[in-house]
Amino acid sequence: MNINKNVVMKFMHCLASVVLASILGACGEVQNQKIIGRAPVDYVNPYMGNISHLLVPTFPTIHLPNSMLRVYPERADYTTDQLNGLPLIVTSHRGSSAFNLSPYQGDSLRPVIAYSYDDEKLKPYYYEVFLDDAEINVKYAPSHQSALYQIEYGQPNKPAYMMINSQNGAIKAGDGFVSGYQQLQNNTCVYLYVESDIAPLQTGILVNGKLDTSKKNAEGRNACAVLHFADGTKKVNLRYGISFISEEQAKKNLQRELPDYDLQALVKKGRQVWNEALGDIQVEGGAESDKQILYTSLYRVFERPVCISEDGNYYSAFDGKIHEDNGEPFYTDDWIWDTYRAAHPFYTLMIPERVDGFVNSLIEQGEVQGFLPIWGLWGKENFCMIGNHGVSVIAEAYRKGFRGFDAERAFNIIKKTQTVSHPLKSDWEVYTKYGYFPTDLIKAESVSSTLESVYDDYAAADMARRMGKEEDAAYFAKRADYYKNMFDPQTKFMRPRKADGTWKAPFNPSALGHSESIGGDYTEGNAWQYTWHVQHDVPGLIQLFGGEEPFLNKLDSLFTVKLEGESLSDVTGLIGQYAHGNE
Repeated sequence: MNINKNVVMKFMHCLASVVLASILGACGEVQNQKIIGRAPVDYVNPYMGNISHLLVPTFPTIHLPNSMLRVYPERADYTTDQLNGLPLIVTSHRGSSAFNLSPYQGDSLRPVIAYSYDDEKLKPYYYEVFLDDAEINVKYAPSHQSALYQIEYGQPNKPAYMMINSQNGAIKAGDGFVSGYQQLQNNTCVYLYVESDIAPLQTGILVNGKLDTSKKNAEGRNACAVLHFADGTKKVNLRYGISFISEEQAKKNLQRELPDYDLQALVKKGRQVWNEALGDIQVEGGAESDKQILYTSLYRVFERPVCISEDGNYYSAFDGKIHEDNGEPFYTDDWIWDTYRAAHPFYTLMIPERVDGFVNSLIEQGEVQGFLPIWGLWGKENFCMIGNHGVSVIAEAYRKGFRGFDAERAFNIIKKTQTVSHPLKSDWEVYTKYGYFPTDLIKAESVSSTLESVYDDYAAADMARRMGKEEDAAYFAKRADYYKNMFDPQTKFMRPRKADGTWKAPFNPSALGHSESIGGDYTEGNAWQYTWHVQHDVPGLIQLFGGEEPFLNKLDSLFTVKLEGESLSDVTGLIGQYAHGNE
């Protein structure tokens, strides 16, 4: 069958629009006001996309691009008028702060103070807020592995305190410093080292709401150190370092990055770093609101992956060991199911100098755990999504000419990932026996898992062919056609299929699937959405529909047919059956 290239291009344009939307985001309307002489970072509005009653897609994060230390104001939800202390490090997107800082004046000491607040100012490199009931003004600026708080106390007749809390770990009030760690869920500890520019009158541990100066160490839930400053103290500067290796390394990170307590210098440097990152894209014409959406979305792209190298070493939660980084930054916390389609291709254009580092980090993680990450969460596999899209990220980098990694080593882990079964998500014996994942032989997501896997097979075949590995290329190219086994010619949908070859019935193409909540054969979607998930072979998909006209009719109806049945928090912003609001 001859395929009209214009039809293919129309479909690819539709896909490209969806991909660009995931990068650039429909972030809401912005007041169109003309401001002269703005730098790229001045267009960034970190509050865009923060409001959602179902699934919060973004947070107002203060950090430097791809850096280990990142924070955002900790609130119960987007409507709350309270802050739960001040954050020191957020170790995962959407997670809460590990450690809390609570400046306070009064007699009711608590590990974490809930503050009412006003006049909040938030930029990618700077945070300021007035804690109105407490009459405390807060300023903050981060570096890569350290940061600086400036606390201004407004009640001169009350004692001034600073609480530093570990929610689940240990804390030490030392001579001129506070240090400690917090245990995280993923076989990881995050470590802290804190210094102040003013020596406190007293230090100790919070015990039953009181400062106990006889105690200098605490462990367990809400282990909290207290610094008591002299009455009349107006300003305290607090600098700290963080580490995933040790408290000593946290101190080294602090000393390497922050030699003093100069907040303004740190703010200036952070602003420069962001302008250099964002300034690679220059815009002419258009409305100011368009530039705000563009640069805010670009700022979001730099949230992941995160560099966790510390003086030539990094801690790997994959095996619980400290590794040498061999002179190259090690990256993790990629959430690769969310980033392989749009963000990683964008990285190859926007920050090509980091792509080899991203690839080498994927290879390292894959070799340690035995397969490329499915959905790595701060250094450890989370298994919550499907596919093995580190395969496509590596293959794409190779296809685009990146050679700062060992291609043989890379392909070896790709081949192992796609041929050796690994826990929960990738039963290759079943996949190759039937040519798809049968709905009655795997727990959930049979259709989506098949369609996501064939794309990785295509990527593996492409890299093998370019490396002259013809046998491997042929093997994976054959598997890349498995998507055809999911297509029901009667309903014209990608449909769940049993091991005996029959179609699962009854079948409702509107029925949503989500393995973590309601199960089903689709991942955060339904048959209407996943039928188009043939990213590597649009002409082949058109052939399955019987030609261009039925293909286009079905594609047009995607945007008009209404969803039937229950909704999901991961499937929102619906335009017909097209889910524009998935995160």
